[in-house]
Amino acid sequence: MPTRIRIPLIIGTATAFLTSVYLAVTFLPSTTSTILRLRCGQIPTMANEEFNKYRCAPDQVSVILGSMFWGCFLSSILVGGFVGVLVFISLWQATVYFIARVIALFIGRYLFLDSKGSKYTKFSPFPFLCRSLGGGLDSPVYANRVQDHS
Repeated sequence: MPTRIRIPLIIGTATAFLTSVYLAVTFLPSTTSTILRLRCGQIPTMANEEFNKYRCAPDQVSVILGSMFWGCFLSSILVGGFVGVLVFISLWQATVYFIARVIALFIGRYLFLDSKGSKYTKFSPFPFLCRSLGGGLDSPVYANRVQDHS
């Protein structure tokens, strides 16, 4: 198998696996804590007057487990496939020049917008590109120097 196909498959599979692990780590504690709260009585059931309103479709409980499985499965495949396609496009010889230009454009936009200072972001990673509040081009001291030499 060529390298330009093997690398996206490996990265896509790893991303899909990490997505499924993240979803499992997110879903299981929530479901377990809800079941334990229901069994301990923290969630009122029979004593609550609104319980009959929620009891209208008791067969829908079995749909939750299937939805959790298929949602996790399909989202893992979609995220892994999307990342794999992006990596494939960035490694393919026909599109590598275009992708490099797009990445350079995004890096340039990031540097430009962040160098503007606190107007766009609170903290700039490049403070040497930002104007200082005292002594910059827009300060009155600079304006006086320009007027004196003209």
